[in-house]
Amino acid sequence: MAKFLKTAALVVGAVALIATGVGAAASAGLIGAGLGGTATFLGVSAATFATIGTVASVAAGVLSFAAAAMAPKGTVGGNQTQFTIDKESGNPVVLGRTASGGKVVHRQTHGAKNEYESWVTVHSIGPVRSIGPLEIDQVAESFASGGAALGRFAGFMWLATQLGACPEASALPVFNGPVAGWDANSKLSGKAADMWCLKFDSAGKKFPSGVPQRVRVIEGVYVYDPRLDSTYPGGIGACRIDDPATHVWSENPALHALTWAYGHHQNGILVAGGGLDIVGIDVPPFAEWASVCEANGWKVGGTVYTQTDDSWDVLKMIAQAGGGEVMPVGALLSCTFSAPRVSIGTITSADIADTIDVPGTASQRLRRNTVIPKVRLEGQGWEIVPLKALSIDHYVTVDGGKRPKELELPLVQDADQGAELGLYDILNSREIDGIILPCKVYMIGYRPGDCVTLQIPEAALVDRDVVIRNRSLGGSTMSVTLTGRTETAGKHPFALGKVGTPPPTPDLSVPGAYDEAPDAEDWTLSGTALSANGASVPALHVTGGVSNPNADAVVFEYRLDTASDWMAAGFEAAATTDKVITSITPNTSYQVAVSYRVRGVIGARLVLGPVTAGALVPPDVATSDDLQATNTNLASAQSTIAEQAITLADLKRRIDDAGIS
Repeated sequence: MAKFLKTAALVVGAVALIATGVGAAASAGLIGAGLGGTATFLGVSAATFATIGTVASVAAGVLSFAAAAMAPKGTVGGNQTQFTIDKESGNPVVLGRTASGGKVVHRQTHGAKNEYESWVTVHSIGPVRSIGPLEIDQVAESFASGGAALGRFAGFMWLATQLGACPEASALPVFNGPVAGWDANSKLSGKAADMWCLKFDSAGKKFPSGVPQRVRVIEGVYVYDPRLDSTYPGGIGACRIDDPATHVWSENPALHALTWAYGHHQNGILVAGGGLDIVGIDVPPFAEWASVCEANGWKVGGTVYTQTDDSWDVLKMIAQAGGGEVMPVGALLSCTFSAPRVSIGTITSADIADTIDVPGTASQRLRRNTVIPKVRLEGQGWEIVPLKALSIDHYVTVDGGKRPKELELPLVQDADQGAELGLYDILNSREIDGIILPCKVYMIGYRPGDCVTLQIPEAALVDRDVVIRNRSLGGSTMSVTLTGRTETAGKHPFALGKVGTPPPTPDLSVPGAYDEAPDAEDWTLSGTALSANGASVPALHVTGGVSNPNADAVVFEYRLDTASDWMAAGFEAAATTDKVITSITPNTSYQVAVSYRVRGVIGARLVLGPVTAGALVPPDVATSDDLQATNTNLASAQSTIAEQAITLADLKRRIDDAGIS
């Protein structure tokens, strides 16, 4: 499936120019120009590009996006540190500095009773910068100028080496007599290689386990650097893309990606890489990416193979080592990479030509919070080993548990770089990806890697920075469809270890409108008392108005000036201009908080006060003089009642004396 998507994406990408009238010159002509007669680009023939008529531009965008999104599968040419015989693996290509066991291309016993065995081993296409000492059991061996071993293997081992000049002046020399199948015409021009001769040890002390495993540290192939090319805008120097003799040695992933896309050539023949003509490569983003890799200290290192490894997959592996991705855009190969971005423009609702497709947030299946990077480490015998699992605690809490993934980085050879790329992988996986923006045709100037700000409130995209990841043309509708991913500025310092707090996971909340507090001038607070019919109650009076056009409600809260917890005072409509809070204690100091609710999200509080509430006066209670008069009248009434009780008692006694019943 991955190969199908890749091939389809490349084909429909080239069609964009064919359909516009640029035609076969932009496909078969330009692509075939760099292929030395092979006329294929990353597995797609120039004839295929030339004969395809029409393909929908939307399909180009979708397929290119899918192909770019798939992670590289890693090299399948075998373990680079092993001394192997494999005629099917193709030519090894050493990128940067790494260890190589070597691929055997000729093996022969010779001498009296076949006491010698010679091995011709290729380490890389050439020329390479250097080939280090031969190491046996991780111990470097020394050899005399004539090739004879010194030290523990003296008299039993010989070595000759070449860097892979094209052409080589002579064949690798043989030791201890003629070697069948190898003579002065057996030149390995363009191959970094060595001749290794061993003598049989009848005592079994030198080679007790048979032919020993050996390794050599190689500084590999040279690359083109446009920044050192005076014919490239802004470049200074003699480096030229079509002259390998002017190329420079580097471990920079971006430069290796650019050179691999163009291809490694010997005598004008493509021997490794994609084979694109330079006019088919979007060079400026590669040059910018190279500077980012240098600033971050990111390097590429490892061995890939020209036959067993797919060229497109190798290109993605190289890009992965530099935190980047490569992708075809129209008829050009371009790239994007992880780095802080500055918005270069704004896309508004007026720029949209059709329906927008925006995921609500990153899917849980893709969103991870723990990563286990796997890198090749020199201190571990140049083997690929897993690093310690890296978890982002905040995300683990939000996700309700760890969601781990392994991330194999086959061309990364530094633990810190592996950790940084692993963190970037987590952070990028939590971005909202696949934002599809069908724009009017004048937006065609934006290209992958550009950062733009979206102001499309209908789609909850307000002040939202997005990095363009793909672009496709709609010829029939005269529109350009941009595919983007949200860009969270805080992820870069976190991934590079400059800050310790991760950014929040992006969603469709509106930055600066959802969670910000009301402006200080929006609301004012006063302490008062509400009076009526001679009575009064203490109150807090808030007046003002909502300045945030996205707010759909106002939230009021209050608390004692000495308290920490807030008490709810109610939700009010966004049109509210006046709020009175009365359930408070008289003559007491209070604070009031005001916040806005925007699309269900309650923002930060604006805290007002403290102010002092008014006094409490109960109803029907007047002055102290009135109370004194009331008390006098009550005493008089009580005296009258007592006198009446005495009179009634006396009357009852008289009736009893008279005998009246």
